[in-house]
Amino acid sequence: MLAFDDLRRIPEEKKSRIRLNLEELLQTFRSDTLVPLPVITGYAWLDRLAESPRVITLSHSHDSPRYKSALFGLLKRKLSLSIEVLQSYTRDRGSAYFWNPESYKHRYDNGKLHKGKKIKILRTREYLDLEDIKTQTITADRRYRNQFGIWDLISEDSIEWQLDIPFKSKKQLLDITDIFIEYVIYGNKKPKRERLPNLYGLPLVIIGEKAVQFYAQEDLLKSQFTKAKRVYLTVGKKGRANGNEIYLIVGNGGFANLETTEQYAELQRIGFKTEDCLVNTDFALGQLCEQPQVLNI
Repeated sequence: MLAFDDLRRIPEEKKSRIRLNLEELLQTFRSDTLVPLPVITGYAWLDRLAESPRVITLSHSHDSPRYKSALFGLLKRKLSLSIEVLQSYTRDRGSAYFWNPESYKHRYDNGKLHKGKKIKILRTREYLDLEDIKTQTITADRRYRNQFGIWDLISEDSIEWQLDIPFKSKKQLLDITDIFIEYVIYGNKKPKRERLPNLYGLPLVIIGEKAVQFYAQEDLLKSQFTKAKRVYLTVGKKGRANGNEIYLIVGNGGFANLETTEQYAELQRIGFKTEDCLVNTDFALGQLCEQPQVLNI
């Protein structure tokens, strides 16, 4: 488990300032859209640092052990990486993101609560008592029907993992991305023995200056990925031994709004930096609330 408060390398006062500014940004809406869309849609934290450039796989929250085992087996076959190496590329992670009270389930089908999950009301910063909400979704409980919209709650998850696969050349990058693109497009059509169990999306983020350079050269990357920004803070030594990291991914449309806010200026004063990155288009549309024509610049 990795809760936000478990980031020991960041002083408590600074952590409080960071969390306050991030939660205020979650409640700040963009000025360039016809429907209300927040400037940011979430953020994540880790207790080890990773090398760059690299491909990051996200959304590993409440997935099954079978999924992780199948994914590692796939990467072992396709990339000739040992399970031990893949485990060394894996970091424990926590994240905060918008929680849809009508469609997202906080309980499994057997009625048990998702472990490591807390749901907060953004405007009051109070947590819901999930033990007391016996239904699978929040609004299925009559007490909360019509009480919350899709931008009112955030889920704070402390049991997640993130896979960071480093690359040194364009060929290595394409070899990695080809695997994931194939499963995003054809995953449900593959023979049963080749499917990833419980696959519900493979958001990818590619970071590093080399990745942006390769993007300009490769039509395949242009067809499946789009440019975005990663806003991040790292504390500690380079490498994987120790250190803390907090980051968020924002589309270029959202970033145009983000960089005008006082909260972004405050995060910069604290030590946050911004870099270009690439995200697969499905991730941009579904989780960053972007439009392709806004992101592709």
